[in-house]
Amino acid sequence: EAALTGNPATSLDGDWLDYRRAKIAGPEELEGAIVRALRVVNGYDAVFRLGVSGRLGKDVTEEVAARLIAARNAIQERLAASGDASLVEQFSPNRFNSSATLGENLAFGVPTSERTSNDSISRIPYVRSILDAESLTEPLVRIGLRMVETVIEVFPSLRPGHPLFERYSFIGQAEVEELSAALGARARKGETRRLPIEVRNRLIEYAFMYVEPRHRLDLVDDTLRARILRARASFRKFLPGAYASRIEFYHPEKIISSASVSDNLLFGKIAFGAANAHERVSGVLNEVICEQQLESFVLNQGLAYEAGPGGRFLAPHLQMIIHLARSILRRPDVLIIDNAMAAFPGYEADIIMRSIKSEMQGRTLVATFTEAPQKIPFDRIITFDGPRLVDDRSSAEAESEQAALNQLAETMEARS
Repeated sequence: EAALTGNPATSLDGDWLDYRRAKIAGPEELEGAIVRALRVVNGYDAVFRLGVSGRLGKDVTEEVAARLIAARNAIQERLAASGDASLVEQFSPNRFNSSATLGENLAFGVPTSERTSNDSISRIPYVRSILDAESLTEPLVRIGLRMVETVIEVFPSLRPGHPLFERYSFIGQAEVEELSAALGARARKGETRRLPIEVRNRLIEYAFMYVEPRHRLDLVDDTLRARILRARASFRKFLPGAYASRIEFYHPEKIISSASVSDNLLFGKIAFGAANAHERVSGVLNEVICEQQLESFVLNQGLAYEAGPGGRFLAPHLQMIIHLARSILRRPDVLIIDNAMAAFPGYEADIIMRSIKSEMQGRTLVATFTEAPQKIPFDRIITFDGPRLVDDRSSAEAESEQAALNQLAETMEARS
């Protein structure tokens, strides 16, 4: 029928990848080729980290789910054996987690929608009814108010780049100015009940993001912890059916599809303030991932990460890594790289460029730089000043001239 009507006979549901471009036999060799390309451009670890930090999702086989649970238990055992158990504060249904936000402690689960977070659930009528029932509304308003006051009072005197800016990054400068005007004298007198409802809602959202060891305002006491644990129990016990599909509760023997891979593996929060805690925990996590044969799964999670239109959801250097890896994957006879190394720090740019040059051995590589590379032996180095050609020499000639200049500089320094 397609032939008779002049339409293509190729199925839209077919495999449209040209494996010959990557010089591989078929789909079974594609992952290996991608891994190889990522390693050439020093991007394997970055994509792997995306897989670890990204949402697990529902498309997980029973075998992978079992390995994730086994890995979770192995990580806990490994940390305990090395005396580092305190680096991760485990989730427990009956215990307050001081390394988690107040919102996470109350919900003890993860919203199933990526557009919903544990702080934004504070606006849900059912959640507000639980807060009212457990006498948490006013304490949370006061905590949010204290957070905003801290930003208003302290931030103007801090130098750029101070760690406090990152800790309170969820309160933007525009919001600070807006809230400062809205709070007015009522807040200064402690009359939080008379604040506008929208302001109170905002303050509760901020309070839901509060972590005592992180924000250090001494606002969480035993009374508040007990109220939050009671609210947690009530939240789950009386959860209406209409909300049941909107949150996935933590369970020590189950995976949480709405949580990240790392949260599934750690089943807890890395303790804030412990020296090199993230590096030490990440080391154990990566070891166990490999031991449980989850490396391929995590990498594919990273490759499936939503990059957004034109890669806008990715950091600039990661966008460039993907561009370079895609070019390497195609195994071109001629590869032209136009100032791509500007996306990376100098030392990393040298590593990537040397690796690409080695990969392109026997083929043609043309690369442009804003500054001539000093340590990468290209066959020819051509220098332009705008459209004007100012130099054209071999790498050996450039190295010889640089060596002579270095020797001259050393001689003059010795004489002085």
